[in-house]
Amino acid sequence: MSNEGTKDSVNEPEPETEKKGRRAYPKEIKTKEPKEEKPIFRTVRRVVYEDFLLGESIFRNNTFEGSFLCHNSNGIWFIASKFSSKPIYVPPQIADLSDSLPYRFTDEQISYLVNGGSTKDILPIWNYLPEVIDTISPFLDIERPKLVLIGNSIIGTYLQDKFNSLGYLFLVGPHGSGKTQVLELFRYLGYRGHLEPGLTSANIYDLIGREWIEGEGTCTILDDEAQELNLKDSREKLTIYRSGYKKGAVIRRIMDSNTRARQAINYKTYNFKVFAGRYMPRDQPFCSRCIPITTFYGYPQKDEFEKEDIKQFQILKNKLLLSRLVHYFEPLPIPVLPKNLFNRDKEIWKSQLITAFETPYYSAISALADDYVKEEIDESKQSVEAVLAKVLMELVRIKTQGGFDKPTVPFLFSEIWAKLMFEMSGKLPSEGERAFFSKDSYRVSTTLVGSILKTMFGGKKGVTMDELHLRNYAFEIAKIETIAKHYIEAS
Repeated sequence: MSNEGTKDSVNEPEPETEKKGRRAYPKEIKTKEPKEEKPIFRTVRRVVYEDFLLGESIFRNNTFEGSFLCHNSNGIWFIASKFSSKPIYVPPQIADLSDSLPYRFTDEQISYLVNGGSTKDILPIWNYLPEVIDTISPFLDIERPKLVLIGNSIIGTYLQDKFNSLGYLFLVGPHGSGKTQVLELFRYLGYRGHLEPGLTSANIYDLIGREWIEGEGTCTILDDEAQELNLKDSREKLTIYRSGYKKGAVIRRIMDSNTRARQAINYKTYNFKVFAGRYMPRDQPFCSRCIPITTFYGYPQKDEFEKEDIKQFQILKNKLLLSRLVHYFEPLPIPVLPKNLFNRDKEIWKSQLITAFETPYYSAISALADDYVKEEIDESKQSVEAVLAKVLMELVRIKTQGGFDKPTVPFLFSEIWAKLMFEMSGKLPSEGERAFFSKDSYRVSTTLVGSILKTMFGGKKGVTMDELHLRNYAFEIAKIETIAKHYIEAS
């Protein structure tokens, strides 16, 4: 009798098979072999071990492969093709390098250093400032103090990672006034200068780096046609530039956000930057980090770079890098800063004064800093905030003379608006007028004034509406006096 369909036949286990063609074979069990872990390589332009070793990527002779020229705090030189850790750090190849004039040394120069050759002739880097100024002067028809400032800034690019903060240079002038020529000189002589048309925020992130072993201040960013940085398309760049004047600044970005491999990366935005444009962008936080240099039409001795000039640049650039390597672990000289330098002015000028301190040009840089501060004070005295402080103090004085003795005082907005408009334009407002132009052609609106009254002076809106249909404001007298005192002391 057939057993088909019985309980025993149903429960009887069958061997696991797989079909290959028309025949069935038992399934092969494959054991997975562990995958060999591939090393991760990261390209870096330099390696820094604090207080111990500095390695700079260079090229030997005319090869396309990079090496690290290293010097440690014990005075020992050596060449390294990589630094083995996880990940493995390697120098860039010539195709990956964005520097227009990479550092190149001959085998003879390298073997001299590695074999214990004397480095007594390699002076601290500020000693090369006269040579830098003499080298760039034929290409620029510009006032001597500005020429000194540009040369001092080129030297400063090699010290940027030793400063706590620095000021950007912003070259302002019409087309053909030599702005791009200055950027080119920074590209040829500055520390790893990068000049690129249409520089994007993505390219900047690639330049500034993220690796801890590189440290901060890894290059010098050169941005031409920077007058439109406040436009919507450049907002990401502006964020980088606003933060990158001070050491320790980072911007956190999420990579591969649409995949499981997403990760947060901190990009170090601190490094020296030079800008050029027909005018400065209308962004006060960014402009407060810049030292403006106005340029005009001129007739320099040389208006283009020839082969001999490039050779001279290469020799000088190598000198500056060797000086950086030899004296990197030595403390910087700290001058006694002028008393009128404080807050933001101190942050953007201190690096310039340190760089020039032990040179014949310190007095010239100090005089430029003093002129800058005086111009800022003059502009500050004419600002909307300063005039508002003056107007509010006058209104407080009138109130207190009339017997008012409360700590908080209310004012009609129309009263503030009328006095402000008269101070800044010499006119009184007509009915319903909500904006005017100052004597300096600056547009002032009721919206702007209301925002300043609220955020800066701590004004609290009242309930009653005045004839401009804007709320009244109540202020603490002590706060008005404190802010007014700041502008009086500044002037």
